[in-house]
This record gives sequence, structure tokens and C-alpha cells, in this order.
Amino acid sequence: YAEAREREQQYRSVVEQVNEVIFQTDMTGVWTFLNPAWQAMTGYGVQKSLGATILDVTHPDDRLPLKTLTDDILAQRQDTGLKEFRCLTLDAQTRWLAMHARLKRDATGMPVGLFGTLTDITERKYLEEKRLMFNKLEALGPLAGSVAHAFNNSLMVVMGNIALARLLLK
Repeated sequence: YAEAREREQQYRSVVEQVNEVIFQTDMTGVWTFLNPAWQAMTGYGVQKSLGATILDVTHPDDRLPLKTLTDDILAQRQDTGLKEFRCLTLDAQTRWLAMHARLKRDATGMPVGLFGTLTDITERKYLEEKRLMFNKLEALGPLAGSVAHAFNNSLMVVMGNIALARLLLK
């Protein structure tokens, strides 16, 4: 009994201290378990969120792809899934989350819901966006250089003609 209690304490410690959200849902996608990282990540209280679904806090543009993934796992069309989506936090911010989900089964092997993790990838998405913008700007450099070179060539023709006209006027 003491050994089982110690293992439970270790498990509880890991689940409560990890930075990723650990979750479980029932077959309808309703949260049945969320660790404390949920509140730190989204601002929503764990107890108030139980009974809700991930779609309740998902950005409207990302709801359909996320629902499709969870429905496919629950219908056993796939065993596991990874999806990146935007989450709307309690303070009206948008955070990017990566959901790793898998089918949860009971002792008899019957599906009973989902379990998995949610990882905050907002910083990574921000850096990817900045890198993409930098690459686009970097690609514009040679184009701007060639436009400037062509403009300079045309300008030199005009300047040459003006100089020639001045000589002819004298």
C-alpha cells in the first residue's frame, strides 16, 4: 500500500508541475481532466473548464480542422493525431497550441475518450512568422537592386541628352 501511495504521489507531482497541459475527455470531447498548466496557459480555471470542450476556446477559423481530428480519433479512423491551432485565452489573447491526442480505452479495450497534451507554441509561431517576413524582404533585395539599376541607366541617358543639349545651345 505504501509503495502504491508513493507511486501515486510521484505521478501527481509530475502531472501538477509539468508546463504542458495534460488532458482527458469523454467520447463527446468534454474535458474530464485538466492539470494546473491549463490555467497557467489559458487563464481559465481548471474546475470551471471541466464539462466544456477544447472547441469552446478555439479560434473560430481553427474549430473545423480540430473537430475533424478529434472526431477521427474518437471514431477510430486514426489512433493518434497532432494539430496546431489558435486558442483564445481568458484575457482575450491568442495563443498557438499544439495538441497531441490519442484514443483512451478502458480495461476491456473499449474507447472511452481522448487523452493527450497541449503545448504552447506561440513563441515558435511568432519566430516562424518573422523569419518568413525576413525571407520575403530578403527576396525583394535583388529585385529592388535591379529596378534601381534599370532606373539609373535610364536616368543616365536623360542626363546625357541634357548635357548634349546644353552644349548645342551654347
